[in-house]
Amino acid sequence: MKSIKYNVAGFCFFLLGFLVISLFIDVDTGQCALNQNKIPATQRPYCINNRTYSPLPTADGYEETGIASWYGSDFHGRATSNGETYNMHDITAAHKLLPMHTMLLVTNLDNGKKTVVRVNDRGPFVQGRIIDLSLGAAKKIGLVRSGTARVKIIALGEVKRINGQIQFK
Repeated sequence: MKSIKYNVAGFCFFLLGFLVISLFIDVDTGQCALNQNKIPATQRPYCINNRTYSPLPTADGYEETGIASWYGSDFHGRATSNGETYNMHDITAAHKLLPMHTMLLVTNLDNGKKTVVRVNDRGPFVQGRIIDLSLGAAKKIGLVRSGTARVKIIALGEVKRINGQIQFK
């Protein structure tokens, strides 16, 4: 009987000692993974066709020249990457890396026509293309008939909603 009491008491002291020691041990609780969740979903790296894209943290000073295309009725009414419903008549665009709600000046280098668009989607995922424009934006710069054109895009800033107010920065 005494040995059982001593064994139970010994086990309790061992357990108490283990718990006290564990208070002083620094254990990785996965803070990196938790911090990753603080990044908006639209800013997290993503993979399309076995290629990983890492969205830029800011559009400040961004300029790019390349081929633009447009997308319309096949995507009309579907969700965009930022959760909005795509409206092909709006003046919007898809870009692989720029932050959502970046405002871009798009210039058609073939005819000089310009428009300002807001990034609300990801793409294009066709080799050699830098931006996909909505039908509405493509009409503004004379891109609909040809389907593609050489363009220059310049980031103008980002639209933010702060305390219910839309602000441009």
